[in-house]
Amino acid sequence: MADNNKEMLEYLLLIKKTTKSIRLNLFFDHDSIEDDVSHDAFIKLFESGFFTKQNHTGKNSYIYRTVKNFFFDKLKSLGVIRN
Repeated sequence: MADNNKEMLEYLLLIKKTTKSIRLNLFFDHDSIEDDVSHDAFIKLFESGFFTKQNHTGKNSYIYRTVKNFFFDKLKSLGVIRN
């Protein structure tokens, strides 16, 4: 689906917007990791082939879940969240 730079940029902006929204709603004290989370999520989605799939039913919810999970993973690795 994302076969040019404009589409990739649109996905990156969507991921950054989603990351900011999740941080403001769930992790408001952790603005320092926002960029790391959005970049890690973008790379993960790129490597999984998400941007090349033709049919994206529920793409926004998939991006939301991916970003939210990266926030949890990052906070766990920093020792903020414990199991």
